[in-house]
Amino acid sequence: MSDVELCEPVDKTRVRFRGRTLIYFGGCDYFRLSRHPRVTQAIERGLKRWGLNVSASRATTGNHPLYKKLESSLGNYFRCEAAVCVGSGYLGNLVAAQAMAGEFSMALLDERAHPALRDAARALACPLRTFRHRDPGSMSRLLRKSEARPIVLTDGMFSHDGSIAPLREYLDALPKSGRILVDDAHG
Repeated sequence: MSDVELCEPVDKTRVRFRGRTLIYFGGCDYFRLSRHPRVTQAIERGLKRWGLNVSASRATTGNHPLYKKLESSLGNYFRCEAAVCVGSGYLGNLVAAQAMAGEFSMALLDERAHPALRDAARALACPLRTFRHRDPGSMSRLLRKSEARPIVLTDGMFSHDGSIAPLREYLDALPKSGRILVDDAHG
């Protein structure tokens, strides 16, 4: 990475890049909650009570009781059967795709989708086709060429420009057997 120019954080809202201090509107800490006093105080209390869980994977010795409590609370909040937390949004797409591998005969990917979705599509173990950015017509044309059980992969909000995926149109175009996987990390 020595040939890549990196932004360095200066404070909550500014970075240094190429010798200049700039206001930073990117990244994933949009509301700067990572530095909010209530959040940092809660982290301090949690560390004092629970410490860090760096033992191993959840399948062996790393499944802390707080994870189960959090997942149960999230499942109740979203009124769904179950919830699973993973270490990052990138991993979330991969985990979801691995769980659904073999269920679909074709994956359709927005050409400007986050790279995590492209990687997730590979884990689905089916042919991958890309459609024009935010274009339900382009997606529909690919669907007409196949009698497949498709899955569509798209961002909900695209990080590069803040545009919103036309999810209703995608859902309307999908057959009943089709599914959609939405990465809404930036929404």
